[in-house]
Amino acid sequence: MSFADEESRLIRRMTEKRLEKGWSQNEFARKLQEVGLNWKQPTVDRVEKGTRPLRFTEALAIAKFFGETVESMSAPEEFTRWQLLVREAAVAMLAERLVHYQWENESMEERVIEIYGRSVYEDLPKSVAKWVDWISHKSPTTQASLALYDHDFDLYEAAAQESGRIFVSSMHSVPK
Repeated sequence: MSFADEESRLIRRMTEKRLEKGWSQNEFARKLQEVGLNWKQPTVDRVEKGTRPLRFTEALAIAKFFGETVESMSAPEEFTRWQLLVREAAVAMLAERLVHYQWENESMEERVIEIYGRSVYEDLPKSVAKWVDWISHKSPTTQASLALYDHDFDLYEAAAQESGRIFVSSMHSVPK
């Protein structure tokens, strides 16, 4: 597999996606200008015909524009299908894990109420209030849950990775 093959697959997928959306080359160039690529219709035409190379930053912008990665747009067809199936399975598994974490967080909030006799939103000791705030708004699992709800898969992946990193580091820091 050569870089030229990967570039031609990416360009082919870009063209397919453009045509699926029903955009002319001119419309597509205007849409890319909105996200920061200074392309005009002749640029789209030359790139699609292979007479102009695709720059790396352009490939990144186009992949992001279509909600994909450079790797997924340039991978061989069989790899791309497998990659999508694996990603769907991973999202489902992580979503299940996040629901479990959310349930645990709600249980912990109930325990705070039980211990302190007041709502988690009322005046609590500083350390408890910080913990509740982190669990409710800033924790990676909460961020990932919100990202799934909003279909923001970039934020979801970042939050899921951070959640995994925290989980792994916390496992290593537990005294044996």
